[in-house]
Amino acid sequence: MEDKEVRDKVEKLTDNDFVRKGTRKEKTENTKRKAEYSFACNNDNRFFPQTKEVKLNRSKFRKMKLTRKNMIKMYLTS
Repeated sequence: MEDKEVRDKVEKLTDNDFVRKGTRKEKTENTKRKAEYSFACNNDNRFFPQTKEVKLNRSKFRKMKLTRKNMIKMYLTS
């Protein structure tokens, strides 16, 4: 991005762009809800049991040999 583009974007910022939206509790709930569907290359063991099959599927997903739709179908329908 060129300096002119950055300058234009910064000039268009308003005070509203710096105001937090929602309470802390609402933001925490939204984050938890999003985490429930976070199948993308997550190294956090809380979301997946680390079996050989799961590791293989996650590897395929990272290498784009397995689609997000198929990944969700495998883990939410089993």
